[in-house]
Amino acid sequence: MTERHVPNFSFIIPVYNTENWLENCVNSILAQPEVYSYEILLIDDGSTDSSYELCKAYASSYPFIHTMTKRNEGQGVARNVGVSMARGEIICFVDSDDQIDSSYCEVICKLHESGDFDFVNFGFSFRNINGVETRRFAPSHSFILEEQEIFKNSLLIKDIYSSPCNKAYRRKFIIENNLKFPAVRANEDILFACLVARCARRTLFSTEVIYYASIRPGSTSRGITVNNFVQTERSFVIAREAFKRDLESEEIYFHFDAHTAKVLSYLIYFFPSNI
Repeated sequence: MTERHVPNFSFIIPVYNTENWLENCVNSILAQPEVYSYEILLIDDGSTDSSYELCKAYASSYPFIHTMTKRNEGQGVARNVGVSMARGEIICFVDSDDQIDSSYCEVICKLHESGDFDFVNFGFSFRNINGVETRRFAPSHSFILEEQEIFKNSLLIKDIYSSPCNKAYRRKFIIENNLKFPAVRANEDILFACLVARCARRTLFSTEVIYYASIRPGSTSRGITVNNFVQTERSFVIAREAFKRDLESEEIYFHFDAHTAKVLSYLIYFFPSNI
């Protein structure tokens, strides 16, 4: 891959203490057909295990894999660093303990080529440590949302899930709208999803399930703690400032209140009962 070559994809992977899962994650990307060009950006977020050593080993073996390490600030900030480094036409976020399907690049290319979309959504499933699927999320049929309907649905967490990992974004769209994850350490993806939706003109939803999220002990994104509530409150403050003008609309104000209630209800429901 020459310096001037623009790859089809930029896979951004925030890494934090996932030495036991990182290889499966990266290898699932390396298994994509050679017809698709891509770069892999491994952003180590101050790991204390051997994760960064693995990152460096991959970077030394493959010219299209790049890595860097930074102080621990949370995966949202790590993703922002990855976006600043990315050169691909399409940006994809992958968590370092997850995997993608071998058809991932093919499916994403077809979805983006089917219309002028700022980002596309696809199905994903959760798998336990034994690789057994426990739950899947995918629409029953493909459909398109446009303009403010995207923002409204995102606030209601309807159709548009908060995770950035079941979406593939046009890099141009991300850069031109200066879209960034907030510098909070929990549920930063919820606000990012709303920021993306607020700027988007058109998005597509596909029934294809091509992303496999892992359920494991110690996951930073799938365990609810008191810190989740603290960080989520910070995120709400940031959101109210970001959407200040939008909230002048009575309809959007109602949707934002519903959004707040839904997120807090989720946290309360999944908060461990033994604490």
